[in-house]
Amino acid sequence: MSTIVQIDSNIPHASFDRRATPSRNPVIQMHFEPIAYGITSVATYIMEFTIQAFGQSTFTLSGGPVPVTNTGTKVLNGPAKVSLIFPNLSPVQQVFGFMEQTAGSAWSWFSTSVQFPPIVISQ
Repeated sequence: MSTIVQIDSNIPHASFDRRATPSRNPVIQMHFEPIAYGITSVATYIMEFTIQAFGQSTFTLSGGPVPVTNTGTKVLNGPAKVSLIFPNLSPVQQVFGFMEQTAGSAWSWFSTSVQFPPIVISQ
């Protein structure tokens, strides 16, 4: 089964079903380099994948080539947001993050974003 990328729907998405091609794991991957967006200082970034799994599904979450936080196996069911954290990233360091399905049901990918961590104010 081919990957379905639906861009003319109300909510653009890509659909995957590993059961149709079990020898080929579906993967979503993103590359990011801060300097390409005009960022010139070291910072921490969060890469977030937004998906919906239509039944229990197992994913491997990873990235590199620098140390990344929150990697490993994730078991998801229903709407989910999964994040990788790239701490103290140099503005000229290109990084990548990916989510690879290793077992389970069909699923849809809706977006991948990179953002700064939320601001926390403590009194």
